[in-house]
Amino acid sequence: MTHKILFGSALAIAMAFGANVASACSVDAWSVRNNVTAADAGDPSTGFKRYSGRCGLRVNAANKFVQDNTPNNETSYRARFYFFTADVSGGEIDIFQAKAQGGTNIIRVTHDGSLLRFYVNTGGAAQQVTVQDNKYYAIEMAWAAGTTSPATTGTFTATVKGAGSAAAAGTANFTGLANAADSITDARLGVMNGTPTFAGGSSYFFDEFDSRRTTDPGRLCRGDADNNNAVNVFDIGAMVPEIQQPANPAVLTQGQPDFDENGSVNVFDVGAMVPAIQANTQCSAL
Repeated sequence: MTHKILFGSALAIAMAFGANVASACSVDAWSVRNNVTAADAGDPSTGFKRYSGRCGLRVNAANKFVQDNTPNNETSYRARFYFFTADVSGGEIDIFQAKAQGGTNIIRVTHDGSLLRFYVNTGGAAQQVTVQDNKYYAIEMAWAAGTTSPATTGTFTATVKGAGSAAAAGTANFTGLANAADSITDARLGVMNGTPTFAGGSSYFFDEFDSRRTTDPGRLCRGDADNNNAVNVFDIGAMVPEIQQPANPAVLTQGQPDFDENGSVNVFDVGAMVPAIQANTQCSAL
């Protein structure tokens, strides 16, 4: 299986045990691009909201998604992606699906404007997490198929964290899944089901999708604008040119400058970072 990342100046594929392959603000790394074109990848200088690096993926219509076909009947699957909630109505929208070869949804993540819901095959009722409009959230998931004897040993966990908070917005935890026959062969990001209505010209954005077989990708360090896995005054220095010249792609930082996770980089991010810097807060606590 590969792990695929939207990172730096690209939407890129990184082989699980190999090198990164990247191209600037491109969707070409994805196996399937359903109603997604090159114009749906971009950077903040042209109005896109990215979480890390330069580029983000914009989705603002029904039946519009990208798909990764590199999972190979995986019985263990871990993934993380960043999701910008926008201001949306229109009922429950599928924003992530991980499917079996025959098309069965093994994992679904949906959004209805105020809730993220997690569904797992054989898991029964959805578990939900409340989220805010127009905020970035990291969604981390770990799924494992169980055994046939005993037959209820499958598991799924998810953590949602974002909106500028050091505390998790919520979690989902499914245990005792009778899913020994399940495996994952593809994953989709975007709008698969439902008909969203986006208010005020807003859009969903996705960034930093990373999927793996056995290890957790983990969250990126919030506020680490210079991408050195620490938050300090040098990150503020890295952010200043982007704040001063928001239309200049040459000055975009390569880390995660959006400290308040509202989809933009400005002086409010600096103000929110100062207490964390003064307290010498480690990335793991942000």
